Formats: sequence, C-alpha cells, structure tokens
Amino acid sequence: MFDSTWLLLTGIIVGLLTRNIMSGKAYGTVADMLLGITGAFASARLTEILASSRAVAWNNKLLFATWGAAALPALAHFLANHRAPPLAKVGTQAR
Repeated sequence: MFDSTWLLLTGIIVGLLTRNIMSGKAYGTVADMLLGITGAFASARLTEILASSRAVAWNNKLLFATWGAAALPALAHFLANHRAPPLAKVGTQAR
C-alpha cells in the first residue's frame, strides 16, 4: 500500500512537471498524469524484476519510478510534436 501510494503521487507530480517542461501540448493534462502513473509503476516493476535475487530499497525504487514517470510523457510529447504531416486527399491538388 505504501509503495503504491508513493508511486501514484510520483507519477502524477512528475507527469505534470514533464508537461510543463516539454514544449507543445501532446494529449492533455489527464493523459500526461496517466502516462506518468503508468511509467512510474512500469519502471518500479521492472526494477523489481531485474533485481529479483535481492530486495530493492524503497528509495531506489522511487528513483527509478521518477525516471519512468518522466520518460513516458516525454516520449509521448516528442512523438506528438514530430508526427508526419497528413497526406493530401486523392483528387485534390497541392498548392
């Protein structure tokens, strides 16, 4: 319970901070918070899997969760800002 609460708060806060730091708007505030939460939980779980032979300290898990919570919304912003332009409709001339 304690880990889940910290991961949830970390994901929300870092997701919102990433939204403010990155230029442009990707998918909205709620989406950035959800991406931050997803990144925090995914990186914390990955840390547990990779260190399965020994226990992971909560501060190390929180550090990796912070990184994961920042990486996923940053990737979404990067991909949203670097999309290919839409193709012209068939039968219309490009000017």
